[in-house]
Formats: sequence, C-alpha cells, structure tokens
Amino acid sequence: MKRQFMFSTAILTLICMLSIFIMPQGKVFAEVADGTYSVNYQILQAESDSVSMANDYFEKPATLIVENGVKYIQYTVNHSDWIKELQAPQGSSFVDVNVVSENKSADTRVVKFKVDDLSKPLPMKMHVLIESMDPVYDHQYTVRYDFDIENKKEIQTAAATSNDKDSNDNKGAAGSTNDKGGKKEDNPKTGDNTPIMMFGILLIVSALVLLGKRKVIKF
Repeated sequence: MKRQFMFSTAILTLICMLSIFIMPQGKVFAEVADGTYSVNYQILQAESDSVSMANDYFEKPATLIVENGVKYIQYTVNHSDWIKELQAPQGSSFVDVNVVSENKSADTRVVKFKVDDLSKPLPMKMHVLIESMDPVYDHQYTVRYDFDIENKKEIQTAAATSNDKDSNDNKGAAGSTNDKGGKKEDNPKTGDNTPIMMFGILLIVSALVLLGKRKVIKF
C-alpha cells in the first residue's frame, strides 16, 4: 500500500510539472516583438461586456506599434468634434492621448497613446459633447477597449520593405562571390526551441508507468 501511495504521488507531481511547460506562460501581449501590427477591437461599457454606443466613433482596426519593447496604440477618431476629451490610463491616473494629425473637413483625428497591457480590456475616459442636439448632449464616460491581440496582423512598413530589399541584394551579392570562390557551405542548423525538459519528464513518467505495471503483475 505504501509503495502504491508513493507511486501515485510521484505520478501526480510529474503531471503538475509537465503542465507548467505545456500551459502558456505569462500574458500574450508581453511577448509581442518590435514591429507594427493591425489589431481589431471593440469598445465595451464600463460595467458590462455590452458594446458601448461610443464604439462607432472610432475606426477599426487600430495600429499597435512596438518600439524597443515600448507599446503604443494608434487609431482614427471619427465625429472628432463630438469627442472633446479622450484619456488613457497611466499608472493610477488618466492622461490625455497624443494627437498625431487632424482633418477638420473630414471631422477626424488620429490619436496615439502608450499602453502596458492589452491582454485584458483597457479602461479609457472620454467626454462627448454634441451641441447640435436639442437638448445638448454633454456626458463623460468610462469605457473599456477590448483589443484582439491574439489575431493581430503584422504590417509591412515602407522602411521595412526597403531594408528587406537591401538585405536580399546583399545576400545575392555574397552568394555570387561564394559561387566564384567555390562551393557555398550551408550554415549548420541550430537547436530548436523544443523544451527538452518536457521530453525528459515524459520519459520519466513513461518509465514509472511501466514500473507500476510491473509491480502489479508481481503482486
């Protein structure tokens, strides 16, 4: 009985350790590499997951910009004249977003602000004033931006395209030189990112299972 208990305990411990390697670690947003991405989003009400009326005032998708690990969100506000104030969280307070550009004739403006974590809805504050309505519509809201980070799409910028072209040209020139000098050698493949420890744990689990079966047969 004691041996069976120890065997069961060992199996349970190894399964728990294995789950650590199989389950995703950390937040998805923290793993986003430097680059520019297109990301869809919805604006939700402050206290529920219902879509806010303010959702229609903002163009989709937004642009996620990651520079040296620092993340920014940028998007276009339509009905710009109605949105008198727009604030993003910064620490324990809220600060005004930065205006990148504005088109008064189209009643739009592009805004940009720094973000830390988009793995959960981001609270934002806004002031909506519609003076053309009777009575005048004048309200301040807290809403939540729900960004679909998992389905983001990388945007190939003009600068990146130019760098890729230069890189390909340099590779072509180097290839031509190698062809003249002799046979070009392939670089050895480096190790992949497979978690070796995970396979080791699987091997140990398999061995213990076989050992357990052997003990059952002897009994």
